[in-house]
Amino acid sequence: MPADTSLPMSVQSPDPLQAAMFVAAASVGALLLAFVAEYVFAVAGCTLCIYQRVPYGLTAALCGFAMVARMPPPRLRLVFIACAALFAIGSAIALYHVGVQQGLWSEPGVCEAALPDPDAVIDLRSARATRPACSEIDWSVMGLSLAALNAMYSAVLAAGCGFLATRVLGASTGGRADTCAR
Repeated sequence: MPADTSLPMSVQSPDPLQAAMFVAAASVGALLLAFVAEYVFAVAGCTLCIYQRVPYGLTAALCGFAMVARMPPPRLRLVFIACAALFAIGSAIALYHVGVQQGLWSEPGVCEAALPDPDAVIDLRSARATRPACSEIDWSVMGLSLAALNAMYSAVLAAGCGFLATRVLGASTGGRADTCAR
């Protein structure tokens, strides 16, 4: 009798809610690393660094809501598609940031610190901008800036969410991705 070479069901079609938990954990983990770097190790993020955190927060919220609401696979597929798009946007922002750091293009206006309204009753010394310039590389690993590492991480998560969207669809339609055509 030939050996069964098929993959277990859990490998073929991941449990959609477990997959949502994994995506949420990956997002929360990235945010925790950013906050630890900023508040524990004093690696202050620039404005573009802050923008790169937004997709992680949104995907964590989306997947958290999907888990709490126990969304069925067809709706969960839409969540994974949205997460893939958000991670792709995050990767694009990070790649743009790498280009700014490498001098491929100039810093955008959002990276410049805005001066407070002089009519406001505040201490100008405490209102001084504390964010570094977007072109500065405060910390790197093997020559890669945190923005470059984030671009890669976001791209992997975007691809993973795209894969999950196709797997969740396949699991919810009995393996057929063309349910509208039949």
